[in-house]
Order: sequence, then C-alpha cells, then structure tokens
Amino acid sequence: MLTYIKGKIISKLEDSIIIEINDCLGVKIYVPHPENFQLYSESTIKTVLLIRENSFNIFGFLDETEVNIFNLLTSVPNTSSKVAVNLLSKYSPENILKIVSDGDYEALKKVTGIGDKNAKKIILYLSEKLENLRNLIGISKRDSETYIEAKKALMGLGLLAGEAKNLLDKVANSKDGLNNSENLIKEAIKLMKNEANKS
Repeated sequence: MLTYIKGKIISKLEDSIIIEINDCLGVKIYVPHPENFQLYSESTIKTVLLIRENSFNIFGFLDETEVNIFNLLTSVPNTSSKVAVNLLSKYSPENILKIVSDGDYEALKKVTGIGDKNAKKIILYLSEKLENLRNLIGISKRDSETYIEAKKALMGLGLLAGEAKNLLDKVANSKDGLNNSENLIKEAIKLMKNEANKS
C-alpha cells in the first residue's frame, strides 16, 4: 500500500498538486486543500491509493486524521472518493463530526456531489460509527461541541458547572446514540428529576 510520497511540489491545481520525485517523476495527487501546500518545497504527503476498474488515483493529506476520515467516508456505500475529498475540502474533521452528530443533512448538501439521498445515507451510516469518528479525530464524547453546548444550557438553568458535568456524565454512560445537545439536555433534566424524587 502507498502510505506516503516524498518530493518537491512543482504545481498546484484546483483540486490537486503535482509532486516531483527524484527530479524525474511527476505524480498528480488529489488533495482537499491545494492552497495548504507550499510550492517548490520538499514535502511528505500522506497518501491513499485507490485502484478502480477504470481509474488509478492517488489522494493526499496533510495528516493521519484526514486519511482516516477519508477512508471512513469512502466506506459509506456509493460514496465516491471525489465526494469524500469534496467533503474534506469544505469541512474540517471536527465540523464533519458535528454535522453527523446533529444530523445536519442541509450542511452535507452544500458539498458538490452530495444530494438529498446521499446526504441521508452518509448521516445514517456515520451515526452508527460516531464513537469511531470521535476516536479518529481525537475528540472524546466529553470534549465534543454537543456535550459542551448541553453543559452550558444546564448551567443556564441554574446548575453549577460540576453538577451539570456529573449529570451529563451519567447520561453519556447510560445512553447511547444521543446525537445532539437537545437530547442530552432532555435526558439530563429527566435524570435530575428522578434523582430529586428519590431524595
């Protein structure tokens, strides 16, 4: 498997870069953000080689996180490598996690190549792999934007930061599939009422 390519970047195109290897071989690599690569610099590009019946393409990334997200996206049925690159071009891995957590179909439909049907398929497929997605990005459930929003909302209801955290920790440990802050808040309030009734 082709895991990286090292050479001099000699050209940047709209969706790709050309890297020269050993002054004798020019390789085209499709990348999410060509502007992030420096011309005429010696660079090591993380790569994924995809061989299809009618194509042989190399996709490049700045770090392992993007590689992992790309591989996860291309594992979604009928989601092409081009769509995966387009998605990474428009949104950061952290934003992709939030979009999936919130079930934000409309945000996905802003990406070239993603229509209504495919947006729902991507959300559905990745929602079942949320923990995997968090781990790939290096964000724990407690560090996610959804969790932080829920904590702020509970504090707005009069809870201390520690109380809100304890409630959300209990909810997170006992409930799976809470994809947005609204559901987290509802479950936390329900738990708080149950605990108050017991005391």
